[in-house]
Amino acid sequence: MNEASTRNRAPGPLAVPPGGPWALRTRETGDGTRSLVTATCTRCGAVPWDEPLGMTVTFPSIEQARQELPGWGWALSTPRGGAEQLLCPGCAARTVP
Repeated sequence: MNEASTRNRAPGPLAVPPGGPWALRTRETGDGTRSLVTATCTRCGAVPWDEPLGMTVTFPSIEQARQELPGWGWALSTPRGGAEQLLCPGCAARTVP
């Protein structure tokens, strides 16, 4: 898969979805039902974007997304007692350790 950039959603306050940074979508195909996972930055709402294909990057599972996104500069963390957070490369660079 090609390296992904980010694409921001509409500006404005972002409410983190109930499922955290992950959204599961299902799609009917000729072979049955296929699940796709998309990711969203919990701070700014950016999504991984595949420039050559011109589309949002999707993954077959949350686990695969967790494994691949850090290689593209995305940061994943779970603060003590908090919900899982996923930060795009821009938000991750602005985060003070």
